[in-house]
Amino acid sequence: LIETSLAKEDRYGAATRGAVTIDKNRNRNIVRGQIVKGSSFWENGYGYDNAVDGDLASANYGKGAAWHSQRPAMQQWITIYLPSVYRIGRLRMLNSSAQSAYRTREYKVEVSTNGHQYKEVARGVLPDDGHTWTEVKVRPIAAKYIKFTGITGYNLEYAVGLKEFEVYSP
Repeated sequence: LIETSLAKEDRYGAATRGAVTIDKNRNRNIVRGQIVKGSSFWENGYGYDNAVDGDLASANYGKGAAWHSQRPAMQQWITIYLPSVYRIGRLRMLNSSAQSAYRTREYKVEVSTNGHQYKEVARGVLPDDGHTWTEVKVRPIAAKYIKFTGITGYNLEYAVGLKEFEVYSP
């Protein structure tokens, strides 16, 4: 199901000097359970890794199932570290199920193969609810690091949040 090939620079700037993993199972979420770092989290139970754990629980403001940032709800981010460079083509995002004050409004997604130079692949607005998935198809691109930034939240005095973030091969 997984194929590795040498990568070359393509017209979208997806250049690597090593191997690129292509997951032939397009239905496998390649970020689930991966290492995640970020700018901040609200308190214990709202950590970064909740955004990629597959848990969609909604009780107690999504505690243990969602990432919520610290205040203010601006420019808060999480970065997912993949074990190798993968070719990605589809993103799915689910906003926090907590009240509107803990949800992301505007977002962007960037990818990198080296952790230093990032390229924006998606930008938009997430719905103000915790049950509508946002799916974005992106031009196939190589990524080892995937960064989700909550540019603004629905209430700037509180936090941005994310119940789940999924990434798939093209």
